[in-house]
Amino acid sequence: MNKGKCASCSKTVYSTECVTVGPPNKEDHYHNSCFKCQQPGCTWKLTVGSYKYSGGKVISFTSPCPYADPDPDPDPDLILLQASIF
Repeated sequence: MNKGKCASCSKTVYSTECVTVGPPNKEDHYHNSCFKCQQPGCTWKLTVGSYKYSGGKVISFTSPCPYADPDPDPDPDLILLQASIF
């Protein structure tokens, strides 16, 4: 099943290769291989348990990302949302 376009590479994403993040009805879809930290200068591969979703971007909060936020608890401007892998 087609999930739409990948938020990273803009190519079609199918259910078997999709990571979905974001608030209900405003989800972003990523290929598993495109689900990477979007901090400037970082390309660390993310997992469902190693990211924060903020302002439409996914960012790492775990090591060894050199740009990681060392505090895994979101501050008021960062919202940690559940990702679903189909």
